[in-house]
Amino acid sequence: MPSLIAHFLRGFAMGSADLVPGVSGGTVALVLGIYRRLVLAIRTGAGALSALVRFDFATMMDRLKKVEWAFFIPLVIGILAAVAALSHLIESLLENHPIRMAGLFFGLVAGSIVVAWRLIGRRDALRIGVLVVAAAVTFWGLGFSAGTVDDPSWWMFLGGGALAICAMIL
Repeated sequence: MPSLIAHFLRGFAMGSADLVPGVSGGTVALVLGIYRRLVLAIRTGAGALSALVRFDFATMMDRLKKVEWAFFIPLVIGILAAVAALSHLIESLLENHPIRMAGLFFGLVAGSIVVAWRLIGRRDALRIGVLVVAAAVTFWGLGFSAGTVDDPSWWMFLGGGALAICAMIL
């Protein structure tokens, strides 16, 4: 029972981070030391869905049995609880205290960069080069101005949703 509560709280922390612009629940999972377990659970579950699409029910059941449900379910419930409980609060704080919230978000992003930097085992020229190129592309991409889209097509929603899910995990 204590581990279920701990997994719920970890999920709550991840969901809280997902509500913060620029901070990823995946980063929180990395900091909490559960990232590999999360990715393994998602990969195993995706394998079950893949088997279902192929109508390979035996493989699907085998993959479903391998998912660490006692870890995954409380984590997902925690993520959903955080989103439900905090989304209005974050929206209100963004509207009423934009400068303080921008400072908070900047601090969270800077902190996640420090954590990720510490997790890099080897800091050779290739990794530092990739880091510099990724930073430059991100800086350049952030310079685009947003425009109004009155009636986006379905594929825009699909693509935006796919990118958002990837960002939550990465």
